[in-house]
Amino acid sequence: AKEFIKSKKSEQKLRESIRNIIKGKLTEAKMVSLNGQRKDYKKVVQLLKKMKLKSPKQYDLKPTGTNTFTINIDKKFYNKFLELAMNNKIDIRG
Repeated sequence: AKEFIKSKKSEQKLRESIRNIIKGKLTEAKMVSLNGQRKDYKKVVQLLKKMKLKSPKQYDLKPTGTNTFTINIDKKFYNKFLELAMNNKIDIRG
């Protein structure tokens, strides 16, 4: 009986870890990647604050090189972000 309970617990942990992996993959598929110049970094941060996006779920901002950075943004907010970036004269390439 003890072995059965142990196997149930390990199965439960395995199922939970699989669920977390699948959730991660699904959210990655919903993200769109954009590149920008380092000079516009502060403007982009202000824009994202203005849009009230939550950092890890809805966008991800990473410096990639000496003069560039990458934004991964949720597809839902992609068009609105691009529109605001164009209005603020921010050079974003995707």
